[in-house]
Amino acid sequence: MAFQLRVYVPDHPLIKHWLAVARDRQTPSVLFKSAMTELGRWLTYEAVRYWLPTLETSVETPLSSCTATFIDPATPLAVVPILRAGLALLDGAQTLLPLASIYHLGMARDEAT
Repeated sequence: MAFQLRVYVPDHPLIKHWLAVARDRQTPSVLFKSAMTELGRWLTYEAVRYWLPTLETSVETPLSSCTATFIDPATPLAVVPILRAGLALLDGAQTLLPLASIYHLGMARDEAT
């Protein structure tokens, strides 16, 4: 079976908004940082939507017990920002996956292509 690369472009209005804020040359530095944090949060949300490992259990509420879904703690999670630009998205990703391990990947682009 041949490997097929898939590209998914999330169509969420908040992703579009924060991307527009980050791209605008008039955006102040403080707002740019906030936009990148929000982009990291929303892109992580979309990236883990269908594959995040979960665990079904029950919890006791003040009124009774109910079924609850948690992120499976037995499955290790990792966030891998590609240096340097990916670091700006890391804070947002960590708000959703605070227990994930962080690994840094350095890459360089070919300026001629």
